[in-house]
Amino acid sequence: MKNYKIKNKFFKSTMNLIGNKGFTKFFLGKPIKKYLIERCKTNEIVVNGYKMLLDENDFFQLSLFDFDPIETEIVKTNVKKNDIVIDVGANIGYYTLLMAKNSASVFSYEPEPQNFDLLKKNVILNNFSSNVKLYNKAVSNFYGHSKLVSTDGTMARHKLDKNRFGTKYIEVEVTKLELDKIDFAKIDVEGTELLVLQGMKTLPNKMLIEFNSTNLKESGSNYEDFFNFLEKYTIKEISKKGIFEPDYDRLIKNEMTVNLFLY
Repeated sequence: MKNYKIKNKFFKSTMNLIGNKGFTKFFLGKPIKKYLIERCKTNEIVVNGYKMLLDENDFFQLSLFDFDPIETEIVKTNVKKNDIVIDVGANIGYYTLLMAKNSASVFSYEPEPQNFDLLKKNVILNNFSSNVKLYNKAVSNFYGHSKLVSTDGTMARHKLDKNRFGTKYIEVEVTKLELDKIDFAKIDVEGTELLVLQGMKTLPNKMLIEFNSTNLKESGSNYEDFFNFLEKYTIKEISKKGIFEPDYDRLIKNEMTVNLFLY
C-alpha cells in the first residue's frame, strides 16, 4: 500500500503541474501522459476508507484518479445503516464495498469469473462478509443460463447475449431479483438495465442506473420503454459538472453511457 501512495502522489502532483498548464495539448503531452499512467498504476489501493485489490491493468484507473466522485457522494449520502441494497454488475466491487462501508445489507451480483474472484477477495479483505452476499450470476427477467459476451481487451463492459464490441463468450447463470424491499440499487449492465428492472419483485426506492440508447436497442429494448417503465421516479442526469435535469433529446442521441440518479 505504501508503494501505491507514493506513485499516486507523484502522478497527481505531476499531472497538476503539467496538465493545468495545457501541456497535454502539445505534441509530446499525450505520450508523456500515457507513459505516466502506465508507470504509476498499481494493483492495490485504499479508497473511501477501505482497501481494494485491482485487476492487473487497473482498467478503471482507480489507482490514479478519483472514480465517479458525484456517484460516490450519492451513495454515501443515500445508503444508510441496515438498508437493503443491490449492486448489479458489481465488477470488482467499488460500489459493493462503498455500500458495505455504510453498514448496509448488500446483495452483489457479478457473472464474470475473474471479476467475481476479485470482488470476493475485496469483500473478505475488508471484513464485509457479514453484511455482503455475493452471487456469481447475471441478473435479468428470467431464470436460466445465457451467453456473457466479453468486450475485447477489458475487464468490464461484458453483457448478456449480444455485444458489438466482442465475440468471445462464456455461459453464465441468470437470475431474477425477488427481494421484497430494495432501498437503493446500483445497476450497470451495458444495456440490459430494463430487463433487470422488469425481473424485480419490487422496484428500488432509489437507484443509480446506467443509460445508453444504443446499448438498450442492442439488448432488445428501447429508450421509450425504459423511461416509460420508470415514469414514477424523479430522474436526474449525472455529469462531471454535477447533477441536473436531463435533456432527453441530447441524452438519447449521446453515444456515451450516462449515469442517472432516480428517486
